[in-house]
Amino acid sequence: MKYKINNKRVSAQNIHRYTWIIIMIILTGFWVSCESEKRESIVVVSRLADDPEGLNPILVQSSLAVQVVQKIFSSLYEQDPISLTESPLLAKEINPAVQIDTGKFANLMRLDIEILKEAKWDDGEPVTVEDVFFSIKATLICDLYGSGASGMDLSNIQLETDKVEGKSFSIYYPRTDDLNHQLITALPIIPAHIYDSSEVIKGFPISKFLDLNKLASLYKQNKTLAAFAESFSSSIYSREKISGSGTYELIDWQTGQFIILRKKKDHWTEEFQGKRHSFTAYPDEIVFKIIPDEQTAIAALKAGALDIMGDFSPEQYSALRKDTTVLKDIALYEPEVLQYFYMALNNDHPALSSLEVRRAIAMVFDMELIIDTLFEGLATRIPSPVHPRKSYFNKDLKPVAFSIEEAKKILQNDGWKDSNNNRILDKTINGQRQELQFDLLTSQRKLGQDLALLFQQNAEEAGIRIDITAVDNATLISNVRNRDFDMANLAGRFPVQSDAEQLYITWHSDATATGGNNFMNFRNARVDSLIQLARTQQKGTDQTNTLLEIQKLIYEQQPVVFLVAPLERIAARKHLNIETSIVRPGYYENLIRPK
Repeated sequence: MKYKINNKRVSAQNIHRYTWIIIMIILTGFWVSCESEKRESIVVVSRLADDPEGLNPILVQSSLAVQVVQKIFSSLYEQDPISLTESPLLAKEINPAVQIDTGKFANLMRLDIEILKEAKWDDGEPVTVEDVFFSIKATLICDLYGSGASGMDLSNIQLETDKVEGKSFSIYYPRTDDLNHQLITALPIIPAHIYDSSEVIKGFPISKFLDLNKLASLYKQNKTLAAFAESFSSSIYSREKISGSGTYELIDWQTGQFIILRKKKDHWTEEFQGKRHSFTAYPDEIVFKIIPDEQTAIAALKAGALDIMGDFSPEQYSALRKDTTVLKDIALYEPEVLQYFYMALNNDHPALSSLEVRRAIAMVFDMELIIDTLFEGLATRIPSPVHPRKSYFNKDLKPVAFSIEEAKKILQNDGWKDSNNNRILDKTINGQRQELQFDLLTSQRKLGQDLALLFQQNAEEAGIRIDITAVDNATLISNVRNRDFDMANLAGRFPVQSDAEQLYITWHSDATATGGNNFMNFRNARVDSLIQLARTQQKGTDQTNTLLEIQKLIYEQQPVVFLVAPLERIAARKHLNIETSIVRPGYYENLIRPK
């Protein structure tokens, strides 16, 4: 396959030779064009720590994949990366919802959406309502199939359009259900005629998909839906057929080496350059260099082979901050980021089903030491799954205090003792002696392993044995999703806007099913009812009070050990203009340009 660097057409095999050209261009501070009469060509080289799991936007879960697909695919609405407000993208505008007083949709709210008349797919076909409805159908089918985990529940939604091939449709929903339509407006839209070229699901009306119970029955009766989900979830639509309405197209993906995106020429989105951030594309090419080893990535950054990288380990970032020579050419950024670290506990484990055990485990984390040594002070303790910046963050919740002695007392009062003098506490559960011993899964990254080791040492003092297993990201995600773990070091993402939907797909009992995001198998009837209530409440005092109580109940049950919300750590070449954002990775490659 061929691609272009600085307007020269080269083969994939020669990418490494052109890395040095990129270095020389950056070091001299000029963007060189081979055709002097044309504007200077811009290539931005960004680091990815690993290969994405795929580039099917309906299925991707990892932030690595999202970082790439958001350049290729578009949704109806987008979040402004700076203000975090909702803005139109494929939609012509954001219309206010209106209440319907009479007729078929009486007492419901109606949100009218019109797709941009300019919006087209790469083959010239227009983006239509059919594509929107197809994207919804594919998402819900893949959730049933097990390859997706969107958490979409549209049972209170009705969708209406005069013509599916047209550009306008309406979303009807109860006034007390002001959130679920956001699942539709934020969904990546994909071309039905490419991703379902055989029109397998075109004939099924959208109404049959919105009610999950009816869809499950339809799915069992009609084998073509399962066949579609299997095909749609294959590598064909994750690596080979990648086609979106965004400003960039996939040119090449060499596993373990690079992913190259090229700006589309004479694309319809050029009219919206500078007006809609996802349609603004300054670089002609974005090269994602896949460099798992952090030291290698930092060396590439210093040499000029990378323009920007984030997600530093705190110790490496701290060393970079002290290197005055490097800082002559490299600028550092430390924005807040919608991410948090936590230790997931499998609440179905015989010992971890005990609140006392979970609370004792939380007490053996010396978080002050962890923040100072592992995060170099660039992190804040958190007690709940809501970001401290949110207005409804429960400030009354205090992170569990570090105390090994108090942990011992709690375990002793719960009946745990060292009956065989092996320095591991034990207890008879369901007629069998159960030792207080757990397997801890962590990533192969140094931060995760160091965190696991500090926890292991303190847990041993409390009579808890921890066996650490470091695995690659794919294995970690697979084991956690299949509930095949005792404990796991994980990173989660805070939602940009309302937390109600995120709470549902992570903390509601419905999400304990394999494929859902309630990896912890946490079940609490009161929490379930409050989450459902929050989803139906409009923003305001009532919803805030509900969200405060949800946080309190989760805190009291300690289904996971909430650790910290870190600051992002970003380094970029000084000659580039970088706009940071609270949304990971903290920057957008498409908005980078020379100063």
